[in-house]
Amino acid sequence: MKMKINHEIRSIYIHIPFCLRKCPYCPFYSRAFSEDEADKYLSSLEKEIQWWKRSGHEIGILNTLYIGGGTPSILTDHQWSRLIGLLENSFRFSPDCEVSVEANPESVTQNRLFKWDNWRVNRISLGVQSLQDNELKWLERPYNRKDVTDALDLIRDHRFLLSCDLMFSLGNQPLRSLYSTLNELLNFWHPEHISTYQLTLEKGTPWGENPPENMDDGYAGYRFIQWYLSQKGYEQYEISSFARYNNYCRHNLAYWDQQNVIGLGPSAWGYINGLRYSNSPDYESYVIRSGLSESTIAYSEFLDNEKRAREAVILSLRTAWGFSISDFSSIFGQNIVRDILNDLNDVPGEYLVYDKNNVYLSPKGMRVGNSIWEKII
Repeated sequence: MKMKINHEIRSIYIHIPFCLRKCPYCPFYSRAFSEDEADKYLSSLEKEIQWWKRSGHEIGILNTLYIGGGTPSILTDHQWSRLIGLLENSFRFSPDCEVSVEANPESVTQNRLFKWDNWRVNRISLGVQSLQDNELKWLERPYNRKDVTDALDLIRDHRFLLSCDLMFSLGNQPLRSLYSTLNELLNFWHPEHISTYQLTLEKGTPWGENPPENMDDGYAGYRFIQWYLSQKGYEQYEISSFARYNNYCRHNLAYWDQQNVIGLGPSAWGYINGLRYSNSPDYESYVIRSGLSESTIAYSEFLDNEKRAREAVILSLRTAWGFSISDFSSIFGQNIVRDILNDLNDVPGEYLVYDKNNVYLSPKGMRVGNSIWEKII
């Protein structure tokens, strides 16, 4: 990957911290939806944006805006109108700005889709996870198969690019079940983008503290996904991401390219010119701090040149393009890049490919990416 240095902020992430209910494995901050609390959140978001406008950071014309969560689609139509008005009054958008919204099937409605379609939204990331009722029930998702298929039908009546999130390594999930979900999804709804995630259990979640039985290591499922999607014309351009016709998620590429991204909302993370930060971790503290017109940043860390270089290499190795030795040497210095390459010396060529000036993971290497990145940290 050819790294581009841009000191302007061209990407924004907004965290909507509400869900219908909390899934037992989810490590992202959210709370049960309340219309009153969502109204207060939007007021706090407006104050946070005002703080950023006063902060002296250069916010340029936006190339990407990603509204995630939580479940952004759970906001009411009135709240969406308010959010859209706030964003239009606060930022400038490039003509081809990628505006993405995460949605869950149970809260996708025709009215909501018309509102998004008539605004700037051009990409919907739908939390499908599975098309099998037994797996959705096992995951304790707040919807069933029919909710998913109905939502897919509604979305396909509009102009949006469709990205579908899928999970694998579920309890007692046979490969034929994974195949059935993928096959049906591709044959009937033809998503432009698919994100696949192995179910992982993190500390602080109910399943992280009390894991369910019969989960496997995910290797076979991931290998099958790689093979099957490549057969169907999808390019694996990132560890978890597959796209048709170059419909990459440009917002995620901004992260992998270590570009500046403001994170707005409780628990959101951001990165600006080597400064990595996170917001107040919960709704209450976020509302209080924004109400006082204070910064909502609760943690920050400035990365020195070597840390930035090592993080940039790890992020780039998430992508199919990897990184350019000459580009990274000119940005971070030859000595640091040489030390990183030395750390990777013992990685077999079947996992890590050196193609003249470029270094990237093979499909096999992507299956063991974590063990390779650990050598760089």
